[in-house]
Amino acid sequence: MAIVDKEALLAKRADTETGFPEELVEIPGFGEVRVRGLSRLETLQIGRSTQDAAKQERMSIAMGLIEPAMTEAEVGRWQKLCTSNELEPVYLAIGRLSGMLPDSPKQAYKDFEVDPGSEFRVLPGAETLDDGGAVEDPAEQ
Repeated sequence: MAIVDKEALLAKRADTETGFPEELVEIPGFGEVRVRGLSRLETLQIGRSTQDAAKQERMSIAMGLIEPAMTEAEVGRWQKLCTSNELEPVYLAIGRLSGMLPDSPKQAYKDFEVDPGSEFRVLPGAETLDDGGAVEDPAEQ
């Protein structure tokens, strides 16, 4: 295997304006938005900035939403006004394009984690209820 050229490492990774993978995401009842994958630096900034899942979601969407562009405060307003079926597809697409989801095809990004708790996932909030069901042990599956 040949030693990689430094300029290749410092070049844009995708043939898009942002240099990151992009896609359109449908928001039911509204239309489509354009999102992009986040850089490793952006994902680390989000993971280290807070353990608050709502803030992580706001930061991710504000960074990854290309059209229409929104600030973190605007995404926060959207969070207050919408149901999960509007924001979740956008959030998950950004995570997938960033190589941050368990089933993401971007193998090179799968083990980016410095802190196991900093990956993109929505942690249970105050609204989470116990359904009384048994907890499955992933090791037994």
